[in-house]
Amino acid sequence: MAEVILAIARGRNLKDRIKPWCCAKTGVNFCNDFRQRRRRLELIDTLEPSWRELFTRVTHLTLHLWPSQSPKLQSISLLCLLILILGRIVNALAPLTLGALITTFDNAGVVTFPSFGSNHLPYLITYVFLHFLSSSGGLAALRDTLCIPIMQHSDRSMSILTFNHILALSLSWHTKRKTSELLRILDCVPAVNRAGELIAFTALPALLDVAVAVVIFMIRFELALGVVVGVVMIGYIWVSVVLTRYHTGMRRQMDDRNVITREIHMDCLLNYETVKYFGGEEYEGRRYAEAIGGYQTFERGFISALNLLNLVQTLVITFGLLVGSIIVASRIERGESDTSDFVVFIVYYAQLYFPLSHLGGVHCAINQSLIDAEKLLNLLAEPTDVVDAPDAKELAVENGEVEFENVSFYYDGITPLLKNVSFKVPPGGHLALVGEPGAGKSTILHLICRLHDLQPGEGRILVDGQDIRTVTLSTLRNAIGVVPQDPVLFNASIGHNIAYGQPSMRPPQQSTIIDAAQAVQMHERIMSFPEGYETNIGERGVRLSDREKQRVAIARVMVKNPRVLLLDEATSAMDGAMERAALGRLVDGRSCLSVPYRLSTIRDTDVIVVLKEGRIAEQGSRKELLELDGLFASMWADQINMALRLPLILYHWHS
Repeated sequence: MAEVILAIARGRNLKDRIKPWCCAKTGVNFCNDFRQRRRRLELIDTLEPSWRELFTRVTHLTLHLWPSQSPKLQSISLLCLLILILGRIVNALAPLTLGALITTFDNAGVVTFPSFGSNHLPYLITYVFLHFLSSSGGLAALRDTLCIPIMQHSDRSMSILTFNHILALSLSWHTKRKTSELLRILDCVPAVNRAGELIAFTALPALLDVAVAVVIFMIRFELALGVVVGVVMIGYIWVSVVLTRYHTGMRRQMDDRNVITREIHMDCLLNYETVKYFGGEEYEGRRYAEAIGGYQTFERGFISALNLLNLVQTLVITFGLLVGSIIVASRIERGESDTSDFVVFIVYYAQLYFPLSHLGGVHCAINQSLIDAEKLLNLLAEPTDVVDAPDAKELAVENGEVEFENVSFYYDGITPLLKNVSFKVPPGGHLALVGEPGAGKSTILHLICRLHDLQPGEGRILVDGQDIRTVTLSTLRNAIGVVPQDPVLFNASIGHNIAYGQPSMRPPQQSTIIDAAQAVQMHERIMSFPEGYETNIGERGVRLSDREKQRVAIARVMVKNPRVLLLDEATSAMDGAMERAALGRLVDGRSCLSVPYRLSTIRDTDVIVVLKEGRIAEQGSRKELLELDGLFASMWADQINMALRLPLILYHWHS
């Protein structure tokens, strides 16, 4: 357990470390104990991060923000840094120039800057110019304009990196994630830029201005004033950090409650019909009201903490102004300073007050941005379990033979789903997988597509004699066409969904799309829509019936024209005649591995594999299995009896 805690403390990904450690143990009590300990560790991890942890987060962010591959953007970044330094010099010179200007008014003929002489006009012009440079429309505007391509580069890089990473994550990860929570994390992509922008252009300049001011106060006035200002600023930062810890904790809890409300949104939108069927509007309304109430409870605490933070910060800054003013005023009374020095102090301190008064809010914003960015970085730290091997080669498919050699598979490394499964799909042949739900049929199809990967010692899956773990994912999946039981279609046109068989920025010819639709007897139905193939079918294809969605899915695979077919109850919504029409052309000449919805559809199958609890119970042709009079024969008899009883059941139902 110490090893796991150490890995968490170091911020490393735990999946690869926990899995072998967990698998080495046995027993339900151990698993429950591990889950409880992990939950406690997750609660510890939600506490306010230390400065070291914040520095680690910033370091991780910098790796993503810095345009390491673009010398042009690097040059622009350095130019922005120079402007940032120039801004600190301008901020220091502006109050001093104002003091020199007042001196020329009070003491005619006195020369403060030899190059300017005693005339007040050069001092006035210089002060106005410096004031312009220090304003939001001066150097800051120039810097922000130059930084636009850098910010866009960072945002684009993080967005593309995150999107590609999500698509690369395994099926097991996607089956566990919550869509609403994932969308919330994706909304955090701008937080990476925001965190970098706040640190580089707000927090760092403010701290540099304070350091320069302390030095100038010590030199121009006396050590005591510099010490007072330094202590006040340190106290200000300390108070901001202490109060922000509580403030940030409230913000985290607000975010958690916000996730709950988004989950209710998502669930009700995706299951709108279910809510209507069961009259759940009132229940969902109460559930949503409770979620909003919980969110607003923490929101009140968050706003109160923010107001308290602002109050204390203002008191600290005001105290520093009072003490500093007394010191400068006493120097004027003693003749050690003149009126212009008091103006310099007041203007300079007020100039520091504005960024410092917002530094607490900036600290909160940086912390929140880092929290959001941390969630994004945690997502990016999720391992992509299924990846190309370093020496992966392209899959060369000639015959389309698929073979399983002693394949065993464990879900999450613990739960066995397949045990020593071996079979072969002959080239151009048809193998059917039958068995009770949970026997492992769909798992076999997922393994062929490498939605899961076999670990060493769990057997091999071969396509034309090539271990699929040694070939590239792209060539493997390009050679396989999949028709699932519940096809998921894009919220786009029918033509786009059929053309997705060849996903590309240059879609296939329209004639190819129409030919595939005609082959599944869908063309006339599509043309009955006012917009034809450009008809939008809605989210997840809700405007189509289940039968139509399955035919679109089959047409999509026809456009792909793969060498190997995987059919997972692909025609469950079709009758026998429509099934033969839809699949006849698709299956012809291709190696096919199917999970049939009706046993009557596999009369001519070359090989039938009967699965039970992840093992092969029987294997052979339909005739051989019926003669065996085993599990398949029993399933066949049950389906025949049901078909014979169905007319009688319908007769009594209508009579």
